[in-house]
Amino acid sequence: MNEFPTGSHHEPQILRFPAASPAASADVTPSVEQETPSRSVLVFSPRPGARQLLADDVRKRGMSVCETDSPDAMLFHLSRQEFVCCIIDDADNVSRIQEVHAAIRSHSRAAQILCIVGEDSRWGRETVPTFECEVIERPYTAARFGAGLMSALKKGELIRENEKLRRQLLNRNLMDLVGSTPSMQSLRESIRIAADDDRTVLVRGEAGSGTTLIAEGLHRCSRRAGRPFLRIDCSLHSVETLEHQLFGDGTPDGFPGYLKLGEGGSILLDNVDTVALPFQKRLAQLLEQRAAAVLHGTQDGPNIRFIAATHGDLNRLAMDGRFRDDLLQHLSGITLQSPPLRVRRNDIPLLVEHFISQIALKEGRPPRQINSEAMRLLENHAWPGNVRELQNV
Repeated sequence: MNEFPTGSHHEPQILRFPAASPAASADVTPSVEQETPSRSVLVFSPRPGARQLLADDVRKRGMSVCETDSPDAMLFHLSRQEFVCCIIDDADNVSRIQEVHAAIRSHSRAAQILCIVGEDSRWGRETVPTFECEVIERPYTAARFGAGLMSALKKGELIRENEKLRRQLLNRNLMDLVGSTPSMQSLRESIRIAADDDRTVLVRGEAGSGTTLIAEGLHRCSRRAGRPFLRIDCSLHSVETLEHQLFGDGTPDGFPGYLKLGEGGSILLDNVDTVALPFQKRLAQLLEQRAAAVLHGTQDGPNIRFIAATHGDLNRLAMDGRFRDDLLQHLSGITLQSPPLRVRRNDIPLLVEHFISQIALKEGRPPRQINSEAMRLLENHAWPGNVRELQNV
């Protein structure tokens, strides 16, 4: 029987999913004009006859088809091409359907999944709630197949349109991260991806490179954008003050702590490399509880997304015994790297224009101009203090 190859199981960072089945009859085929001929559908079935029927029906609807009877080939095609829909025949006999889901979703957020199962199979009823998959049971009519396929395609179109609108909003939310160099483009894309996740994020970068701006942009791009964004500078406080600020701990002043004040939002633990060992243990326990809640989809613990920022080398600190290994592990669910200014010198003119415009707006006067000689000096400077130093200049 066709099965997916054994191997390690990696949880995909971004997930979701739907499904359909075979047959072809012209009487229920929706108008081809409603479809875009360039759209492709992947049809997987270990049964040649069923696979052919499915492929023919899809082609009649104006879409191109890629057929496969091998899970390995299916994974190969998914890595090379985006499909609007993936039809999986005999899905109740695909022993590792989770990997089908993970492979499809890792390459496309909008591709829909339609699964065909046996009439008496309990797979659909038991699995659909977990994997968000639409199921068609054999035997089915051409009308049932057509309706399921069109429903899936419409859902995919809605997801694509929402993604387009969301990307426009994300671009506005990341306007403070000025720059057009490849390193900045890559950073913004990484932030967009991380915004869809809810795991703890570690932002690494040299002092002055914009780690706080990255954390703020990540919060604004996430579903938590309408909730509080709170920052704790760990380098400024003692262990007792940090515990009071984060947990509240029922102190006489009645301060509830950021865990309660930030409900539903994000907390930035800035300069987390400076946290003393006694507080690291409690912080590790908190993040472990939060990670378990995210993994299992429960509401245990605070409903807060944690972001940590560091200018230090946490791996080196852990090797030296100055930073807990378990805390480092919990902080490193997702890592974002802030590039130093010296590796993106081509962004300096954009940054200079941005800062001058900010100053002019604040002072209520027209922006000043920088001549070419002054700009050359700025571009050739080493900028050990990164963007913050440039802004101060």
